Amino acid sequence: AQELDETIQREGPDTVGALIAEPLMGAGGVMPPPKGYFQLVQKVCAKHDVLIISDEVVCGFGRLGSRFGFEAYGFTPDIITMAKGLTSSYAPMGALAMTDKVSSVIADGSSGSLLGHGYTYGAHPVSCAVASECLAIFRDDKVLENVRAQSPALQEGLVRVCQDSPIVGEVRGRGLIAAVELVGDRETRTPFPAAAAVGTFFCSAARRHGVIVRAIGDVVAVSPPLVIKSHEIAEIVEGYRLALQETEAMVRSKGLLSATASTATPLFTESLQPLP
Repeated sequence: AQELDETIQREGPDTVGALIAEPLMGAGGVMPPPKGYFQLVQKVCAKHDVLIISDEVVCGFGRLGSRFGFEAYGFTPDIITMAKGLTSSYAPMGALAMTDKVSSVIADGSSGSLLGHGYTYGAHPVSCAVASECLAIFRDDKVLENVRAQSPALQEGLVRVCQDSPIVGEVRGRGLIAAVELVGDRETRTPFPAAAAVGTFFCSAARRHGVIVRAIGDVVAVSPPLVIKSHEIAEIVEGYRLALQETEAMVRSKGLLSATASTATPLFTESLQPLP
C-alpha cells in the first residue's frame, strides 16, 4: 500500500484514473492479500481520488465463500468486472457494475446523447438466458452455502497432507480455490530450477490419481466445482497426498532437494502466518 501511494505521487494523482486488482490473485499463483491490505489500499486511493476496480472474474459468484471477493476482504470498489461465474462458463458472458458516483459522471458527460460502448454480441440473448438460469440455480440450490460448508475440508486437508513435506513452502487459498507452492528448501523458500518442471510433474502425478490440477510454475492450484461434495473434497486431498509423495521421490532421485531441507520450519498457510 505504501508503494502504491508513492507510485501515485511520483506519477501524479491527476494521471492515475483507477487501480485494477483481483481480491485474490488467481492465475498469478492463487495469492491472497495480506491481512488489512485492501483497507490500506482503499485509504490511499481515496486520498488521491483514484477509483478502485475489483476484477471479480475469478473471485466472484461464490468462489471465495462470499458473493464477491471484495466482500471477503472488506473493501468497497467503485467498479466491478465479472464474467464466467455469471454462466458457469457454459456461455460467454461478461458484465460491469459501478457505483452511482461513477455512473452519474458518465450520464452527465454524455449530455443526453447515446454512449456508444456496445459491441456486436453485447447482451446476446442466449448468453443472457444462460446467465439468468445459472443465477437462479446459484440461489435456489444454495451454492454459496455449499462453498462455505465444503471449503474448510479443502483448505485444512491440504495443510494436513503438506505439513510434513520438505518440498512444500506454502499452502494458500480461500473458499474453493487453493494452491500448494513447491520449493527446494522450505526454510529459505528457494524455488526449484524452472527446467526441472516440478509443478508439471506433480500435475501428471495428480491426474494419475484422479485429480486435475493446474501448474502455475511450481505452484499447483485447484479450483473445484462450487457444487462439490465432501467425499469429492476427500478425493482431491488424497490425490494431492499421493502426488506429493511421487514428486518428493522424483526430486530426491534427481538431487533437486536442498541438502539442508527439512520440515523444521513451520509451514506457511493462506493467512501468510506460520502455523503454531
